[in-house]
Amino acid sequence: MSISYVKDRTIMAFISHASVFLNYNDEIIITDPWYISSAFQSWWPSPPCAYNIDMILGLIQSGKASIIISHAHPDHIDKDFIKLLPKNTKIYIPKYKDSHFADLLNSLGMNNVIEIGLKELNIGSFKLNSYAHYDSDYDAAISIETPDMFVLHGNDSWVLKKEASLKLKNIIENNNKFSLLMGQGSSASGYPLTYYKLKDSEMNTLLENKNIKMIRSLSQIASDCGFDKILAYACFASINIVKKNYRNRAPISTADYCNKVSNSSKFIDLSPGDIFISDKKGGIVVPLTRSLHLNQNIFYKSNNVYKWPDELEFNVEECLEKAEKFCSDFDDYLINKQKVDNLNKEEIGIEFKFEILDENENIIKIINYKYFNNIANRTKICRVRASILNEVLIGKVPFEDLSIGYLAEWDRKPLSRYNRLFMTYLKSFWYDHY
Repeated sequence: MSISYVKDRTIMAFISHASVFLNYNDEIIITDPWYISSAFQSWWPSPPCAYNIDMILGLIQSGKASIIISHAHPDHIDKDFIKLLPKNTKIYIPKYKDSHFADLLNSLGMNNVIEIGLKELNIGSFKLNSYAHYDSDYDAAISIETPDMFVLHGNDSWVLKKEASLKLKNIIENNNKFSLLMGQGSSASGYPLTYYKLKDSEMNTLLENKNIKMIRSLSQIASDCGFDKILAYACFASINIVKKNYRNRAPISTADYCNKVSNSSKFIDLSPGDIFISDKKGGIVVPLTRSLHLNQNIFYKSNNVYKWPDELEFNVEECLEKAEKFCSDFDDYLINKQKVDNLNKEEIGIEFKFEILDENENIIKIINYKYFNNIANRTKICRVRASILNEVLIGKVPFEDLSIGYLAEWDRKPLSRYNRLFMTYLKSFWYDHY
């Protein structure tokens, strides 16, 4: 009886969330590490990292593994993990319009950050390309090609620009390799679960429809570009906040579910710990256990819970004054942006309200501001504890964590309008000034 070892075939091991190992003849790429830290204050990987952290660090220190990171969201770049790496570790990132991502990695001590620009990058047996998100300057997809497999590490880019889709289609048509699209498989923002006026039944319906839209978009990309199979990932996280119930409310993006709602047969099941071995006809899944992610509650850890800041540690009146100034300064910021970028006032001219709460969640102050006199006749409401708002206003917690991190509750009128551009500038204002 003889034993044979896999050779000249790509082995993909699922680590957690949007992190995979891609191994071709002992050359390894690791994507989007998120293993140790919380993300957005309240997210934890669930299931957790399937491999021992020291083993992963050892692979990197040995020189066998390089890292690819798609974007700067903390569920894709674990700062605590990055700080453990040798400073000269090769980290490949998309080339963005500005240097925000490279600057972040440099601030963590990394001095070998390599940007993937318009030209293909070759590293050993791997070829790398990046593809712009359809409407964001801060997200991008990355393709990773081996001699026998073509993988699109789509992360949060579940919609692509037309030129990106055409480029991918051309590559796939001409390389005769098994192709796998990996893309975000469920909601990542607080909508609709943090919208306090919605009933549970309304939340569940809106959330499922939101997820179905994302899954169908992945199916459409696969169809347009010619991908053989799809993996819904970047959806392996739990939201844990004291006295809140946001955990595991979304439908689980199993292959059966995704194929059903998208009328497809291309979705495959992989859970953290599973291994996929490619071949030109498809591949083999070696499961740690079938659908490990179906019951994420078994991975719950009592210390992985966000706890509200202590109200005794700051001056509430000063916080309220800072909130007033925040809204006023943002008005000046928007006026300047509108002049420079010729922004559509119908998209940014809305009313914004802070409903500021005490530790018992009673309203202690309402601050409202009408930007461009609310020309759009829309209202966005942020209901937030003073203790966490104070941490935002002193630069300790990013403003976007109020929404993506579920640290505030929200409302909008009308509910059907997302106010995306307004919120994008509000988050950018915080990063620019805090």
